[in-house]
Amino acid sequence: MKNESFQTIALKTLLDADGDRFSLHRDLDSTPSPELVNSVKRHGLLHPPIVMKAADGYQVVCGRYRIQALLTIKSHQDVLCRVIEPADKETFLSLILEDQRLCGPLSAIMTARFVKLVDRLVPESAGDDIIKQCNIGPCGQVRRLLPLLTLEESIRQAIHHGSVSDRTGLVLCSMTPEDRIFFCDLFMALGLNKNKQKQLVDMCRVLTVHTGKSIKDLFHEDFSEFLPKNLPANTPQAAARLMRAVHEASHPLSSEAEKHFHEQKKGLGLPANCSLSHSPAFEKDQVTLSIDFINIAEMNRVWKVIRHHLE
Repeated sequence: MKNESFQTIALKTLLDADGDRFSLHRDLDSTPSPELVNSVKRHGLLHPPIVMKAADGYQVVCGRYRIQALLTIKSHQDVLCRVIEPADKETFLSLILEDQRLCGPLSAIMTARFVKLVDRLVPESAGDDIIKQCNIGPCGQVRRLLPLLTLEESIRQAIHHGSVSDRTGLVLCSMTPEDRIFFCDLFMALGLNKNKQKQLVDMCRVLTVHTGKSIKDLFHEDFSEFLPKNLPANTPQAAARLMRAVHEASHPLSSEAEKHFHEQKKGLGLPANCSLSHSPAFEKDQVTLSIDFINIAEMNRVWKVIRHHLE
């Protein structure tokens, strides 16, 4: 960095209105974590904020949460800061990314914010090259995360902390604010994993097309017992019941086929070492019979009996 130095700066001069201009956390809650606040209270700032000179004081580059932690404990002390004057945009962006990586990996939300920052600071033609050099993933994959920044703060926060997957978040982007907030609350209440989140949203969207109902009406009229306020304490069982109920409603033919398959399977009286499975979603009539053997000798004995039936 060009003309770099460490200076003690009054905290109040770091609180300009655009203090999160370069922050990768600007799409999230500005409140620092209790762990960070307690650490600052006990030991002070172990990692100095990075700032650069501005016309009316200093512009915070990295360290927004650290400064907020000082405010939370009502500190009025001066702050030791690393004052930089970037030599070029690429080095500047690399510094922001490296500072965050020292604190932890980038979430999908932070990755999207970094890409947007790259696009704001450098010409479009050079942006992809910088993204490649920063090693945050293929350009196409990280750029597809940009719509996540348009989601409500509660949903961005859930994606950031891993409670909602970025893949599900991208699907929610095409829905109304009311519907996506409803789904986010439901995911959190049921503790659905990332695969089930996507499955539930996809099945509900099928139902809204077939019934003409909104997500809100669909749940209030057809699945009211699964509204977040009505959920029991045993949420894993409730989650399983909901997934089953929505699947049966959205895939009536496959649900009926599943019922018929299990009735026929039960009638076969298969021994314990045999299992019968159907094709995914009953796309084919094909079924698969699997037999477990104690050892290869036992398999050879049975094979001599059944092989001529399979030829």
